[in-house]
Amino acid sequence: MQPFLRLALCLALATVLAHVAQPSRVLAGEPKPTPEVLREALPEALYTKARKAVAAGRLVEAAETFERAFLLSPEHRFAWNAGRLRERMGELEHAHRLYLLASTVAKDAATKAKDDDAIRAVEELLYKQGLGRLSIVPTPGDAAVTVDGILVGPVAGQRIRWLQPGDHRVEVDARGYTASVVTLRIAAGREFVHTISLSTSAQQPVGQAGGAPIHVDTKARRPGSWKTAGGLVTGGVAVVALGVGIGMLLKGAGASNDANAMPIQTLDQVKAYDKAYDDARSIWTLGAVAGGVGLAAAGAATWMLATAPREPSKSALVGLAPAAGGATAWVRVAF
Repeated sequence: MQPFLRLALCLALATVLAHVAQPSRVLAGEPKPTPEVLREALPEALYTKARKAVAAGRLVEAAETFERAFLLSPEHRFAWNAGRLRERMGELEHAHRLYLLASTVAKDAATKAKDDDAIRAVEELLYKQGLGRLSIVPTPGDAAVTVDGILVGPVAGQRIRWLQPGDHRVEVDARGYTASVVTLRIAAGREFVHTISLSTSAQQPVGQAGGAPIHVDTKARRPGSWKTAGGLVTGGVAVVALGVGIGMLLKGAGASNDANAMPIQTLDQVKAYDKAYDDARSIWTLGAVAGGVGLAAAGAATWMLATAPREPSKSALVGLAPAAGGATAWVRVAF
């Protein structure tokens, strides 16, 4: 064996032995951080990182880091700083939610008063932008609430959306209850309170929309009658595409076998073989694409037919007389 090879092997062996002989941190008596210690240290590390991002002018990164810290440890300073940054960047609705969160964890009256002032200041700015405020009070309190298809989670016990004036679709649903679907008309610079109580019985109780009572038939169904027709059409497309795909795959396989059986002794025969092989591969590729489209269409058709309502949806737009100081509500009731 060459001398330099022996030297390299000896050095490698010495390195391995030294690593094996080194005691582990646990055997050496070094404490291992507990999950509790790590959970306490991470929010503080995120807070430090966010402050550095602010100093560097990376406001979006800083706000997101403050919010991550609040999720791990709901401390006032995390929500407050995130809210200030969102307000500074012009994201007023986001800032409003963060100030509400900060207010819920404020530990003294002075801090809570500062939060309330910030909340009112942001609300005034939102109203000046021509927006309207929609507050939703569902029963049960853990019901899923969506406004224009966007989930509205509770923030400080409230479900609030700042919306452009006009009609907005509100859906309230909960497991074991009959869903409520209404269309509310929001006015600029005004607050609209929508109170709805879901029911498991055949008749929903009376709700409140901007102070005006509403009675919603429990036969209300989610819009989706289009899914039945769409599912049938898509299913037909799936059948055709799968049939075409399978046929082309079989044709491509046959053409490939024919190409493989061709003699390739002369230059012309080689060219003919190459052309036949390329044609077979093109046919097979088109068949695979058609088959993929067919499978995708079959999946879409299955989903649409599985989630389609059993009966076609019908609805009526009902105008409600406004309560004192309230806005006129237009409610679309499905039945």
